[in-house]
Amino acid sequence: MHVRGLHHSIGEMTRLEYLSLERCCLLETLPESIGKLKSLLELELDSMETTGLPHSIGDLKMLRKMSLVGTWIKKPPDQMGVTPKIEWIEGLSNLEVLVLAMKEFTFPPINLATLSRLWRLEITLVDPRSLMGLPSRLSILVLYNVKSPIESSLFSNLTNLSSLSLRDCWLREVDFDDVLGQHPEKLHRLLVTNDQLLERLSLSKLKGLQSLAVSDCPGLLEIQGGEKLESLEGLFISRCSSLERLPDLSELKKLQSLQLYDCPLTNSPGLRLQDTCSLIFARCGISAHFLGKYKEWKDTYGHSGDDINGQL
Repeated sequence: MHVRGLHHSIGEMTRLEYLSLERCCLLETLPESIGKLKSLLELELDSMETTGLPHSIGDLKMLRKMSLVGTWIKKPPDQMGVTPKIEWIEGLSNLEVLVLAMKEFTFPPINLATLSRLWRLEITLVDPRSLMGLPSRLSILVLYNVKSPIESSLFSNLTNLSSLSLRDCWLREVDFDDVLGQHPEKLHRLLVTNDQLLERLSLSKLKGLQSLAVSDCPGLLEIQGGEKLESLEGLFISRCSSLERLPDLSELKKLQSLQLYDCPLTNSPGLRLQDTCSLIFARCGISAHFLGKYKEWKDTYGHSGDDINGQL
């Protein structure tokens, strides 16, 4: 959309509850009068390029959802090296959903533990140390562009975290057994995607994990502890071109779906699953495709699952 700015009179729309500016790539600034929209419940900014955000956004105390996606903060020459101030976010105590997805943007230190109603957070986190606190109610967390090791202190207060996603990160190893703190069994869904450096995942303590998806991690060599994920119902692995071995899945009685795409699996252990488990193999090992139940795969090839590589 060819929108370059909003008129200051927008502050007179005092009953406005939803303001969405999607794909406004030319939008450079927002007027300070936006802080007068006391009834605003949702604010979405998508792809705007700005020299900063007005501090008056911090006056929108009724906000329940705020989404800043691809909102590039470009600094004028006289402000290069100056950290933008976003501490006003800490005062938006009614926020339930917060999205701060700005590629390659390093946030100044911020403490989100003050947002006691926040249950979903998506945030670009180049340096995890910049996030000083998270609210205990948080149940869905998406981290983008992490480049430094994640420490357990980041998750120490998260007693209700059920879904975690790591997207476009630059980590060689993630030991979830260590970083998830005292309640790793409450995590039900884990997604790791597009990590070009990742070599190893450690998961043995995630006893409550129901869904595990790993994609576009070309350096991934090993998933440690997968055989101990007793609650796992779905395992999805795609485009992990260095992954040669699956964990032993024979004891995972709840596993209902196993999907593998573009993984070599040249040294996989014997594949033994429940007969009703659904299988999808595409471009794995020798064979191009298989779609069906485990019992069908076992009966068709007559090996009782002894060697996945001989049949894929």
